[in-house]
Amino acid sequence: MDLVKQAKASGAGRAASCQVLEVSLRTLERWEKEPEKRDQRRGPDTVAAHALSEEEKQAIMEVCNSSAYRDLSPWQMVCHAEFPQP
Repeated sequence: MDLVKQAKASGAGRAASCQVLEVSLRTLERWEKEPEKRDQRRGPDTVAAHALSEEEKQAIMEVCNSSAYRDLSPWQMVCHAEFPQP
């Protein structure tokens, strides 16, 4: 809620602020109505079947932080990546 207040003080609208924060305006209104409840979203109950394992996440981080890629944006990394040919 503080970020929306700051944005509004800077001249941004509430709806635009909510869109940037990926929170619906209705959710913001509920949070303002009952501030003690705050964010009640729980997220998913299960892990996605196609989720990366910790080992896969670590391998990705090692490649991203390697000297060949560390100064590139994610978009540039994909464009410069060398994919194995089938």
